[in-house]
Amino acid sequence: MGFNGLALRTVGARSGAERTSPVGWFPGPDGSWLIVATAAGAARNPAWYHKIAAHPDKVQIEVDGRRIRVTAGQLHGA
Repeated sequence: MGFNGLALRTVGARSGAERTSPVGWFPGPDGSWLIVATAAGAARNPAWYHKIAAHPDKVQIEVDGRRIRVTAGQLHGA
């Protein structure tokens, strides 16, 4: 359908339990995966955003049949 998807694996901010969320992504210029925390246009961030903010070093993605450890970061500005 022309849209890239991956499984985002995070750790609960308070519980520490692993959670998986399907999300769409865009390729970054450096080969990274860019994910937008939109919550389908809601005024608040999706739950997985808070999990990533609490534990940016405990994030994994599953894409193209591979599970990859990543470190999450926020983009700011232009």
